[in-house]
Amino acid sequence: MLKGEYVTLRFPEADDVQIFSGWMKDSEVAKYLPFTYPASSKAVECMIKNFRNNDICRMFIIDTEDEIPIGICSLNDIDWVNGSAKINVILYAKNCWGRGYGYDALKTLTYFAMYDMNMHVIYTQVMEDNERAIKCFKKAGYEVEGVLRNRLYKDGQRKNLVSMSISK
Repeated sequence: MLKGEYVTLRFPEADDVQIFSGWMKDSEVAKYLPFTYPASSKAVECMIKNFRNNDICRMFIIDTEDEIPIGICSLNDIDWVNGSAKINVILYAKNCWGRGYGYDALKTLTYFAMYDMNMHVIYTQVMEDNERAIKCFKKAGYEVEGVLRNRLYKDGQRKNLVSMSISK
């Protein structure tokens, strides 16, 4: 368990399967995701098990101070030799958008990756039209490295991804 200023990051538990399944069906949140999660409870259960037994991924539930789950964050493609990992932060609870929870989760997980896991570079790819996420990553010290043109096909259109990173 990782403690931020406003959030706690914890490992997913079996009880979280139903929450995950509901979140993944929210089209307003999904429009900014460069990937699609499975929506069935069984698929979510398998996904959680895979994250728990995987050396190159770490996934956490984002809880508020009141222990209410509001999203997930993860480190993926962990490269232990080169000291790098890809970070994702997703707030599914729309009533928590713009209130500092995502920023706190991002800061907390970045610190954990750099200082507890000894990573040197943390990076992400954000859809170009997700201005809120880009602003959040910049505020946390991430810098834009470039734009990956037409990298994603979503909602019948080609989308650009903004590549960002932070170094120790």
